[in-house]
Amino acid sequence: MEIMTIASFTVDHDRLEPGLYVSRVDGDITTYDLRTRKPNMGDYMDNLTMHSVEHMFAT
Repeated sequence: MEIMTIASFTVDHDRLEPGLYVSRVDGDITTYDLRTRKPNMGDYMDNLTMHSVEHMFAT
């Protein structure tokens, strides 16, 4: 049995800078990863705001 690694699991999220990244492309569907803060640096979005952003970009 072949073990497949999800591409985003190979990213070092501790070094990832804020930005908009392509997470994966499946045919004509592109999934994005929106990073608004550096990991473990504080100044995070509250849950209500984070949930609203998720819905704005949901596919």
